[in-house]
Amino acid sequence: RKPHHIPVAYYNADPNAKLSQLFLDSIEPYYLSLHEYGDNETAVNSVRDGINTLALIFKQNFSQTFALRLTDLYDMTDDELDASQVKVYADFSDSIVGNNVYNSLLRAFEIFLKHLGPTYGQNLYRYFFPVTIEPAIYGSTDLNLNVFLTPGLMMALAHLLPMIVSAMQIITDRKNSSMERVLVAGVKPMEFFISHTIENVTLITTQVLFSMAIAFIALNMEQLGSYVEVYLFFLLQGLQGMAIGLLVALLLSDEVSVGAYSQKTTTVDWVDWSNAAHMDSVWCDLAHTVNSLLFPVSLRLKSNYSTTGGFAGSYVEGLDV
Repeated sequence: RKPHHIPVAYYNADPNAKLSQLFLDSIEPYYLSLHEYGDNETAVNSVRDGINTLALIFKQNFSQTFALRLTDLYDMTDDELDASQVKVYADFSDSIVGNNVYNSLLRAFEIFLKHLGPTYGQNLYRYFFPVTIEPAIYGSTDLNLNVFLTPGLMMALAHLLPMIVSAMQIITDRKNSSMERVLVAGVKPMEFFISHTIENVTLITTQVLFSMAIAFIALNMEQLGSYVEVYLFFLLQGLQGMAIGLLVALLLSDEVSVGAYSQKTTTVDWVDWSNAAHMDSVWCDLAHTVNSLLFPVSLRLKSNYSTTGGFAGSYVEGLDV
């Protein structure tokens, strides 16, 4: 689901707030939640402090200068042109939230110009925007978190589950003496290894089929490519996890070690990127793991949308709408 009720600060210094209020009314309240502030500095500081995601600033005489912009654009002075713009100070440290905020502002501006059309007798949106975006050939302009999260989650499961299952099978056989009895009965070590490989390959093929069926049929996830290529990709990912699990089972002695190893080499838990000293330590541990083991590593990043303090302030930038 798209982010909604994103907090937005605004300061309106326009004494004749006809057009500025019309622009604010054009913003969809479900996606952007507006909060009025008494002055420019307080509104911008609320973004720096992490209270709001962006701040909209309307300068004095915005309505008058914007009306002049529609009728006598080439006769305007630089100060009048600057006063006719909406200043946006935004925290774009969270790319998903930032893209949705930007799209919401574009939609609001389109609605704003369409409302002004009957007054000025022309389609102002087409007048101001010479580019018309046709329907997308592939994908959609409507951002959906499922599109971003599902592939990574399925890839992690396709790699992690076979690694744990294959490692636990060998460790269990070793602890309950099943491996020793099989070898004493005359089974060669290679035959024992191949039997486990065949069993795990069968499980992986079934797991990938069920995962794709649940994702693409039951949950109706978006898929624009070849299902065969997706299946082969997840199958190879599972085979890689199985190979790592069988190797780990020969090096580690118990289930606890396997669990700790899989957690360390598969994910680095939520990382707060605002602490530089902490990040140096994290990257050192991460580099050590990669260099010594050469296994896949995935990072789960902490969203800066929920952080407070001075960190968000370094991501504040101004845009003109």
